[in-house]
Amino acid sequence: MLAGHSHAVSSVAWSPDGTRLASESSNSSVRVWTEQTDGSWSSRILADHSDSTYSVVWSPDGTRLASGSEDIDVRVWTEQTDGSWSSHILEGHRDQVTWVVWSSDGTRLASGSEDTEVRVWTEQTDGSWSSRILAGHRQRVSSVAWSPDGTRLVSGSADRNVRVWTEQTDGSWSPLILEGHTLRVLAVAWSPDGTRVFSGGSDGTVLAWDPDMCDPTKLVVASFGGEVLTFAVSRNGVLAIPDSGEIVVFPYMMSMDAVTDVLSRQAALVPDEDLDKYYGLPSEGVCSTST
Repeated sequence: MLAGHSHAVSSVAWSPDGTRLASESSNSSVRVWTEQTDGSWSSRILADHSDSTYSVVWSPDGTRLASGSEDIDVRVWTEQTDGSWSSHILEGHRDQVTWVVWSSDGTRLASGSEDTEVRVWTEQTDGSWSSRILAGHRQRVSSVAWSPDGTRLVSGSADRNVRVWTEQTDGSWSPLILEGHTLRVLAVAWSPDGTRVFSGGSDGTVLAWDPDMCDPTKLVVASFGGEVLTFAVSRNGVLAIPDSGEIVVFPYMMSMDAVTDVLSRQAALVPDEDLDKYYGLPSEGVCSTST
């Protein structure tokens, strides 16, 4: 156990090389943990935020951290030669920052907020950061993820919609709106090859979308008994979905019939009469490019 935070911890992240761990807490601090040769762990406190922090993530090269907070700011942290960390503040959001994520090349950040906006931050040659506002969601942005090639973003919101954003030649971003969830969207992710988008929500469903084909028949849906709070997509194409203490795993490239079979076997202990409640495969869902 790593003890040190005095309030609830809601986000942790391993450094890319696996040698350090970053954690954030509702006491407004971020901690960077380093394992010592004797197996113990030491920590550095990063304490520039003035309110609860909600998201922390390492840059792809492991030299920087980004964090988002209820103080409505994003901070980019850089480690100094003496082991301390300095922060650069990114201001623009009008409400608490719920999510931050680095692009795969480490040159840009994306953040989501309670203010309904997604922002894309780009570092300038003088060390300052500029931002583009991606507006369109009508409620809190819960999750944001970059595509593997860094050309697109996906965002999920309490407005029940998923948006896939594509950058245009003039620097603006156009959205593809994916509608299918009946309650708020809590988590979004890309497949490692960038061909599919996954979303999970309070309605207990995980939806798999083909962002290049606006076609409801391309929608794969898995249904569960409670909220889908988070999930992960592995490099070999397996989707892991924590849901009320259970983990369900299935290959994301499976056909609809194969997914049905896997989920039915995962639900072997659920009475037959309750299967529709816990594991269904509804196919309704629409997408559009309107705002």
